[in-house]
This record gives sequence, structure tokens and C-alpha cells, in this order.
Amino acid sequence: MPVLFVVIVLMEILSGIEIDLCIPSFPELQNLFKISTSATEALLSINLFTNCIGALIAGSLGGRYGRKQIILSGLMLFIFGSALCVF
Repeated sequence: MPVLFVVIVLMEILSGIEIDLCIPSFPELQNLFKISTSATEALLSINLFTNCIGALIAGSLGGRYGRKQIILSGLMLFIFGSALCVF
């Protein structure tokens, strides 16, 4: 049980960091992709929407296959995706 607690705390920290990194990058995204302010701000709405849809999917998968398996798989997918973004 302690491992699951650490994983859940890590997930909460990572999800908070993800939003905190996204918002300050808005001016750079505007300049890099030559998009309007409203289109840049739509990224935050899309991010929230996909998080909500992902929570629904993860919830149903967690009921079917077990929460621990889905939580660990989701965390590994997030870490792998973040590492890919670095490169």
C-alpha cells in the first residue's frame, strides 16, 4: 500500500507541474507558431477537456482491470511521454 500512496502523490505533483509549465509558455507558443492569443488560450481548455476525458476512460479501465494497474500504467505513460518531449 505505501508504494501506491507514493505513486498517487507523484501523480498529483506531476499534474500540477504540467499546468504550471504550460501557462508561462503561452507567449513563446504564440511567437513560435504565429497564433492568436485566443488560440493560445484554447490550449488550456483543450488540456482540461482531455484530462476530463482521460479520467473517464481511466476510471472505467480501473474498474475493469484494477486501479493499481491503471494508475501505474498511466504514470509510466506520462513519464515516457514527458521524456519524449524533452527530445
